[in-house]
Amino acid sequence: DRKTSTDRRPAMLSRLARGLRVPNVGRPQAGANRKMSGEPIKGHDPRKAGPAGTGYKPYEGVNKGFKQDMPPPGGFPTVRTKRYVGETLSVHPLLILGGVAAMMTYGLYAVGQTNIKRRGWKKEKLQCRYNIVPYMVAEEDVEYLKRQEILDAREAEIMKDVPGWVVNQSCYHSKRWTEPLYNDRRMAP
Repeated sequence: DRKTSTDRRPAMLSRLARGLRVPNVGRPQAGANRKMSGEPIKGHDPRKAGPAGTGYKPYEGVNKGFKQDMPPPGGFPTVRTKRYVGETLSVHPLLILGGVAAMMTYGLYAVGQTNIKRRGWKKEKLQCRYNIVPYMVAEEDVEYLKRQEILDAREAEIMKDVPGWVVNQSCYHSKRWTEPLYNDRRMAP
């Protein structure tokens, strides 16, 4: 029984192939050159086929009753693809270059003049500060002497019981005057 069913298979395939109109689906013919899939099948136009190679085209008839958009009478105007560099300028390029150079020269001159003025203003400000410095130092010295008198009085009050203590004696072993530390200046009220 098995033998008969396998013998009938090629004949059934060839009948089925004839019904579907697919060429060369049965046994290969003797001496026939097998063609690779790169070459088109004779008598088959893939442009006329529907999806997946079927003859059914569901998209046919969709545009029936509609009018195709067409170009205006006389056609569309041409698209400019050529570059028109320099053809539409009414001013000569050397004149533009000269104008830019003149503006840059004036701008750099103005920056230089402003720098000179700012340098003068800065020098004037420093000169004013230099002139005020002696008065500021004099005021600082007066405040220092007042604070030192208060500190000396406080030191004498605290250390009165210590024999041999000298009030306002420098802790440095030199005759050069040293400015007191910042915290020592701020101790007095």
